[in-house]
Amino acid sequence: MASSTKKSSAASSTLLQDLAGLVFLFLALFTLLSLCSYKSTDPSFFTSAKGTARNLGGLLGSHWSSLLWQVLGAASFMLATIFLLSSVGLFRRIGRNAWFMASANFFMLLVCTAACFGLVQKPLNKGGSNFPMGGILGDLLGGFFKSYLNTAGAALLSSFLLVLAISLCSKISVRDIGLYVWLGLSRAAVVTAGALVYVGMLFWQSASQAYSELR
Repeated sequence: MASSTKKSSAASSTLLQDLAGLVFLFLALFTLLSLCSYKSTDPSFFTSAKGTARNLGGLLGSHWSSLLWQVLGAASFMLATIFLLSSVGLFRRIGRNAWFMASANFFMLLVCTAACFGLVQKPLNKGGSNFPMGGILGDLLGGFFKSYLNTAGAALLSSFLLVLAISLCSKISVRDIGLYVWLGLSRAAVVTAGALVYVGMLFWQSASQAYSELR
């Protein structure tokens, strides 16, 4: 009897995790579609436009994307990524304690991303509207950091916190992250150098051929 009760409880817990995972997967895809198809002419919280919303998420997507662009700016795409990671975590059956820890790490990752974008002074143009690059949250955090650390110090602190948040969320050490970044930059440098050498050789060949024809 006790064994069957435990099995039933475990089955219902698994079902709830699957349902929650599907909800987060839906939120990730819905958020991404809504953000990419945002139009300033669609009705939303921050516009007085009327008519049918052309957003791929409909009227709800129009309101949702408008709110995210205003509050988070470019960091809104990180929120969609966090929804996706949450979905994966639930499908992998992570424990309750691990879930709470992951939620705190994801929140830190979102805030740090907004802070980094908030240091960019250039506005973000999307769908005919200009938004702060890091949204309202990024502007507040970036302004707070700059008031005490100036721009260079604020950028350094925001970058450090972002790397720390990525390390905590991905469970990859900061050393390994630095190694991956270094390898990526090295490969990019090699590819760029190779492309420049190739272009230089083509230019030299064309110039030599033109000079020979002139002679």
